[in-house]
Amino acid sequence: MIGDQNKFVSLKRKIGNVVFGDNSFVKILGKGALYLGSEHVKTEIFLLVEDLKRNILSVSKMYDQWYNILFDSWK
Repeated sequence: MIGDQNKFVSLKRKIGNVVFGDNSFVKILGKGALYLGSEHVKTEIFLLVEDLKRNILSVSKMYDQWYNILFDSWK
């Protein structure tokens, strides 16, 4: 989930809500594609949501889309 429309490469309007664990919710404004880190990695599973202060990446959604996910220590 992303709160900044300018990050999207393409965007289709979509209406709905996302409910968080504390029962708060945000409005879904669209669904679209963006690049992850470089122009070589593009994914189309991101939601544009209203007033989101931090971007949220769903590891399970990435895995469902057949992305390889590697977590590595910076130390």
